[in-house]
Amino acid sequence: MKYERQNLGPLLNEDSKFLQSIIQMTTPKVVVEFGHLWGDSAKAMLKVMEKDAVLHSYDNTKDAQIPDNRFIFHKQSQEEVNLTDIDFVFLDASHYLDLNQKTFLKLKDNMTPKGIIAVHDTGTWVGGNVFDAERGHEGKNGEWVHCPEELEFMNWIKQEHPEWQQIHFHSSRKVRHGITLLQKYQSL
Repeated sequence: MKYERQNLGPLLNEDSKFLQSIIQMTTPKVVVEFGHLWGDSAKAMLKVMEKDAVLHSYDNTKDAQIPDNRFIFHKQSQEEVNLTDIDFVFLDASHYLDLNQKTFLKLKDNMTPKGIIAVHDTGTWVGGNVFDAERGHEGKNGEWVHCPEELEFMNWIKQEHPEWQQIHFHSSRKVRHGITLLQKYQSL
């Protein structure tokens, strides 16, 4: 299987489209992004957010400016989040288990009843390390793991907070970083 480097990166086109679909389906009013980097996820979400919605972006490594009055940048670590009534979170920052655990513990009680947390980089794939410059690890069954602590984070949530349901959007057929959606269970 041959991979073209220019199609790979922190946020794949398919990831952007997926985030946009979630935003369009759920129409969140308060969106939080952890990990701004080049602003690809923020720009993608802002394109489809309602006019009265707001996107809070947290990143302690750089400044960010997006000319949109719905965009609020916080040059802070993800563990410094102090918001309530959050409808949607895109977590794509530290990739460290302990920091993600602290962040989740702050978020879980500040989400709206139907709030969704999307965690990026939870996938694995076959075919070895296709990212020359990125860290990677061999996982179960020889699959390549981009961010092993994200997988540990998902397993920790399942074990310690089973009321948070998970659905994984992963593929072994193509290179995908993978996204896992979390939502607190509610009886329908």
